[in-house]
Amino acid sequence: MQFILFMTGFALALIVTLWLIFRSGKSRPSKKLKSRTKKIAQRKKGNRTLKPEPISPTGEQLRDNATKLLKKNLEVVSQVIRQWLRDK
Repeated sequence: MQFILFMTGFALALIVTLWLIFRSGKSRPSKKLKSRTKKIAQRKKGNRTLKPEPISPTGEQLRDNATKLLKKNLEVVSQVIRQWLRDK
C-alpha cells in the first residue's frame, strides 16, 4: 500500500516537473475586444419641428447633374453601360 502511494506521488511530481519544464514559454494572445459604438441619446418626440421638403430638381437640373457625372467618371460609366448591355 505504501509503495503504491509512493509511486503515485512520485509520478504526479514527475508529471508536474516535466510540465513546468516543457510548457510553452510564449503566452497565448488574448482575444481582441470589439470596440463598442457609442450610444446616441434618443431625442424627445414632443419638440420636433417640421422641416420643409426639399424641392425636387427639374429636368434641366437632372440633365446637368448627369452630364457633370459623365464628365468626371467616364470609365465607370462605360463599364456600367457595357454591363447593362450584356445583361440585356
